[in-house]
Amino acid sequence: MYEKQTIRSVRNGRAGSAEGETREALLEAAFHCAVRFGWQRVRMSDVAARAKVSRQTLYRHFRTKDGLAQAVALREQDAFLEGFRQAFEAQDDLCEAVVAAVTWSLKHAESHPLLSQAIEEPESGLLPYVTTRSAPLMIRSRLLGSELLVALDPSIDPETLALLTDVITREMFSHTIAPTEPVDVIAARLGTLAVRVVDGGKESAP
Repeated sequence: MYEKQTIRSVRNGRAGSAEGETREALLEAAFHCAVRFGWQRVRMSDVAARAKVSRQTLYRHFRTKDGLAQAVALREQDAFLEGFRQAFEAQDDLCEAVVAAVTWSLKHAESHPLLSQAIEEPESGLLPYVTTRSAPLMIRSRLLGSELLVALDPSIDPETLALLTDVITREMFSHTIAPTEPVDVIAARLGTLAVRVVDGGKESAP
């Protein structure tokens, strides 16, 4: 089942002001409408009705449906990255941290209703957010990975860090789009790889 606890903590942290709460309500409404009807069939009026606001209010926050889609995608990315962070930081061992974070992320992706829709229904118009328009998320994923790895082991050199975060990010994205192995197999392999790469980088250091 799709887990929303982590997402809720990220979403609620954005509210605060009345405008922030309205924006959040619109994003939540758009999410639910997309899950129920499919994004291609969602109308802006559907979103406004679900959020219980006027269409004028909706268009004040999001001028186009594409702009609304981008905002929903960004919110889901934030929740994904926060879940990765929490899973990683819950472990003190490098291998276990990578395994935990990768496992959480891939299982979250497997059960995410919009991600499944994007991959299984190309006509939905959501596929680019995990393919041709996924570069921002990949960059953010690498940056977060670097931050977490350095926090766990400050002695990791920059070259090793760049290599490791790139490999882990690409493997995760590849599995999300076209899974070929069980999640636990991929997570275990990446955890073992992380230890080998980091240890190898230390041994080759002058």
